[in-house]
Amino acid sequence: MAYFAMNTLLLAHPNRPENWLSLFLFHLVYLVGVPLLVRFSNRSPVLSFFREWYPILGVALMYGELQFLNRILTDRYFDSVAMRWEEALFGQQLAVTLRQMIPSKLFGEAVHFGYFCYYLMLPSLFIPLWLMKRHREFRISMSVVGAAYISCYLWYIFWPVTGPYWQLPQPNPDLEGWFFPQLTNTIVAAGSSRGSAFPSSHIAASITVLGMARLYNKPAYRILFLPVMLLTVGTVYGGFHYAVDALAGLATGLMFDWLGPRVIMRFDGRHL
Repeated sequence: MAYFAMNTLLLAHPNRPENWLSLFLFHLVYLVGVPLLVRFSNRSPVLSFFREWYPILGVALMYGELQFLNRILTDRYFDSVAMRWEEALFGQQLAVTLRQMIPSKLFGEAVHFGYFCYYLMLPSLFIPLWLMKRHREFRISMSVVGAAYISCYLWYIFWPVTGPYWQLPQPNPDLEGWFFPQLTNTIVAAGSSRGSAFPSSHIAASITVLGMARLYNKPAYRILFLPVMLLTVGTVYGGFHYAVDALAGLATGLMFDWLGPRVIMRFDGRHL
């Protein structure tokens, strides 16, 4: 709620985007609707469902608005800084050179498959917990994953980085594999929100989901482990992120995996 309140206040800034009214109405739905859901969710199974699922259901819309919100407080992108960090740490731009080091269609297909699996990870964790009526574990996981997303989104608003997808020559998907490179590039071209590269929310959210699955949904953990590892490499191999984006996303995910449940349990009075 605080995130939406802050973004609503941002829309009062003189540099607000032309579509500020639609963004304002989206925020208003959350700022008014969520308290109403909390109050009246016990009156209807449908309201109860949205009461539990709303943090994740709005992720795509929240992601989409970032390309407008990150133009309010700054008129620049900070790719030059991220690329200097990349050179300092690795001596090269891995978003380009990693494909040259491993020029394999089989490898490219595998890591792009992992990248595509990102879109299945949230359902893989949350739907089984919901169906098994493990509501406490569901709510803890939802809170922790949602917090990981919001931490990344705040970075994007105040310190936007577009990533190599916008800054460097793009690879030919046909040279990287047979199916998943083409599919993932089509998805990114259609739905990428410019300025949302550092830290990688794909990796941050996936690592957080993996950590919650390790705690509360062991079958999902075993299924998701390899795709998450492939995704982590695939974000760089496919030219979607700098390696420093991936490292920052990894650190963010691990931080929320460790810290999130402990903070919740501290206030809950129960143990992991």
